[in-house]
Amino acid sequence: MPSAPDLTELLPLTPGEPRDQAIARAIEILQAGGVIAIPTETVYGLVCDAKNESALARIRKLKQQPEHKPFQHLISSIEQAQKLCTPLGRVEKKLMRCYWPGPLTLVLKTTDNTLGLRLPDHPEARDILLKSGLVLAATSANPHGEAPARTAPEVSQYFDGQVEAILDGGVAREGEASTVAQVDHDQVKILREGSLEKEELLRAARFIILFVSEESTVRAAIASVIFRHLLSAQDFEAEIAVAANFFDEDAAILPKQAVKILEEMGYPAATRRVNLTAQAIDAADFIYVFNESRRDALALLMPDAEQRLGRVDIGVDEILPARHRSVAIGPGYRETSIRLEKELWQTCKTLIQKMQAIPA
Repeated sequence: MPSAPDLTELLPLTPGEPRDQAIARAIEILQAGGVIAIPTETVYGLVCDAKNESALARIRKLKQQPEHKPFQHLISSIEQAQKLCTPLGRVEKKLMRCYWPGPLTLVLKTTDNTLGLRLPDHPEARDILLKSGLVLAATSANPHGEAPARTAPEVSQYFDGQVEAILDGGVAREGEASTVAQVDHDQVKILREGSLEKEELLRAARFIILFVSEESTVRAAIASVIFRHLLSAQDFEAEIAVAANFFDEDAAILPKQAVKILEEMGYPAATRRVNLTAQAIDAADFIYVFNESRRDALALLMPDAEQRLGRVDIGVDEILPARHRSVAIGPGYRETSIRLEKELWQTCKTLIQKMQAIPA
């Protein structure tokens, strides 16, 4: 591949055959050591095979990019990130679950260095990565100090005749570069602000536990109160919530009788409710259910969550009364609270042991 092409190809990503031909041509150029511009959900980027030193040098020269400034690396899957990097910590895995594919670049440790990895949320960019099998070195399509290109014509104004091809995918959706973050001892450091809000990322890094509510019962709400205090007694801070279906508005509201019993046991009752959504499950470090059928259902819907699912088994399946009921059902609030306290104490110890085994 010549170092300076006579003509830059404009490859339209029109649905159908033109799109497929454009992607095939882009892969051909990349595998031959060329440099192209592609759209992502943030801005357009200049990309090349990350292992091709001459292509990397060309991009640096095109951008007038300082030698010390590293390239971003685009990957096709979380599994690829796990192969490239040292064992991932809890927060790194969670950020990947919550924000990949998307506009988040994570700086991760390798055996001898660090890499800024991103899994783009753009169909054509993902297609190129998957079909080529390459890791692509990437940087925004603009000379150093200029505004990043958001359209193919803007890329052309900067680099026409200097790159082999430009893929035209219309206007980049976000129009702003990705947020760059690094995790150090479970703390998120924002290295460059971008599309994602800083506060959103910092909140996602918190340790979150969900107790999944069952219809017409407040067992999850009782468990959330007890577990918060048991963890706190071990100097383990966590954000604990009751996860319920949209229509179950009372899931985290405890009846007065239950509040009184919990306070007598030394557990001031305060609960928090979240909607049981895929986003909430992704953000949770552990999810606890009260019967095997609910566990199996969640694991089937979200296989990635299976290793974070646990069951709290108190030996009874009777339904406790919801807030609006006046007659107690099954073992009652006191007996259930006592059983939960015993079971959750063991759950607490097991959870802390698991967390101590996870790399920071």
